[in-house]
This record gives sequence, structure tokens and C-alpha cells, in this order.
Amino acid sequence: DLLGITYNNEFLIATRGKLDEESDLINKIIKRFEAPLISDLYTVILKYKIGIANYPKMGKSFEQMQDRCDLAITSIYENSLRNTVLYTDTILKELNEENSIRNEIEVALLKREFVMYYQPK
Repeated sequence: DLLGITYNNEFLIATRGKLDEESDLINKIIKRFEAPLISDLYTVILKYKIGIANYPKMGKSFEQMQDRCDLAITSIYENSLRNTVLYTDTILKELNEENSIRNEIEVALLKREFVMYYQPK
């Protein structure tokens, strides 16, 4: 197994075998993060988000794997009840659709293509 630090307090773990949200390694990591760190002066509760991507199915290069994990983590922010997500192509499809809609709205606003109608009761 390999552990590395990237940027912005992010860590990467490379390990053999296929991982998902229920794998033993992920459960061990979650248990460590869920236990508060207690010192003489403070109790620290750690927040975490885990994005999982399996090689080579979900990416062929380090950059692709990192991007897939980042996309999985992005989907966590929309569902705060989950802290661990396995990347799927559905995540990328949904994000692309959302970005497309946002872009269309911005272009329509710039072109003043929106019309407001008022319907009294």
C-alpha cells in the first residue's frame, strides 16, 4: 500500500484490489476519522470525504484517477449524509448536465432572452 499527500490537506492511498464504500480498508479509515482526537487542551473532531476510483476501469493515468476521486468528492457536497463515494460515470454525466444548464442560463441572461410573466390569483 502507498500513502501520499497531494495538496489542500488531501491524501491519496494506492492499494491492491478493488475498493468500494464497504471495503475493509475504507471502514478502517472511517473508524479512525470518526474517533475524536483528545489532548489536554482540546478535543478535535475530524471531517473527511473519501472519493474512490478503481484502476484501470475508471482511469488509466494518475491524473485521471485523481480527477475521478475529486468528482466523487464533489458529489458528496450535494448529499452531506454520505462521506464516501465510489466514482461512477453517472457522476460525470450529472455534473456535465448541471454545468450545461448553468451555461445555457448564463448565455440566456446575457442575451436578455428571459421574459417574466405575472399571473394574478
